[in-house]
Amino acid sequence: MKLLIIITTMLFLYNNSGEINFGSSGNSDSWYAVNDGVMGGLSSGLLKETKNSIVFSGAVSLENNGGFASIRSSYDNYKLSKFNTVEVRYKSTDYDFAMTMELNKRFYMPYYKFNLPETKNKWKIVNIELNQFEAYSLGRNLGYSLDDESKNEIIRLGFISNEKNAGKYQIEIDYIKFIK
Repeated sequence: MKLLIIITTMLFLYNNSGEINFGSSGNSDSWYAVNDGVMGGLSSGLLKETKNSIVFSGAVSLENNGGFASIRSSYDNYKLSKFNTVEVRYKSTDYDFAMTMELNKRFYMPYYKFNLPETKNKWKIVNIELNQFEAYSLGRNLGYSLDDESKNEIIRLGFISNEKNAGKYQIEIDYIKFIK
């Protein structure tokens, strides 16, 4: 069953909508939490599935050089060159998050992100041009954006806390849809 779910996630870009729906679709099984504990931090986060979404909640801690909480998809080859925009339906409380796109398995290599402001627990749909995703490495903006060539090199999607403040957070994501 897990293999079927991963294959479904891998094939989402080849259908007309380029859509990842969470909840009963089973796509959430290929997503998991990665918090600053991988580097000694003390932030916490729990990822759970609802009927129609995934919910990620916990607390960011700055103790022990911490400061981030994230959820990420499994590694894959997303081939986004035929898409110009990504639409995300989400709601969040107490914290800004960012959607991320990674091109490399090494944590210190550049990745791309776009800020998703806190919504006071109200559903919001955002449409983001893919060329608005800015390059970062180890939290520092590198001064350039996602280009057409790099769109075919995306290997993982994610959402990461986008403030370097201690505190509780919650983000709920209904869907991610890539649009031509």
